Amino acid sequence: MNSIRSLFLGLLSIAVIAGTVLLTASFVALMAGLAAVTLIARALIPANRRAPIYARARKSDEIRVWNDGRGTIIDQ
Repeated sequence: MNSIRSLFLGLLSIAVIAGTVLLTASFVALMAGLAAVTLIARALIPANRRAPIYARARKSDEIRVWNDGRGTIIDQ
């Protein structure tokens, strides 16, 4: 009876260890797949490039102040 119990506990511990290894491996594979999909998507989608902002010369006595979303600009 004692050897049957030892055999059962040994097989149960091996099954628990195998399940833990399988769960860890599947989690690692899931994370690697998500990382690969993210990197491929970032490589295929073109990056938005900002349009250049051109400046024009104005009269010297005119002062303009405006905010273009990146900071307040004072044109003197």
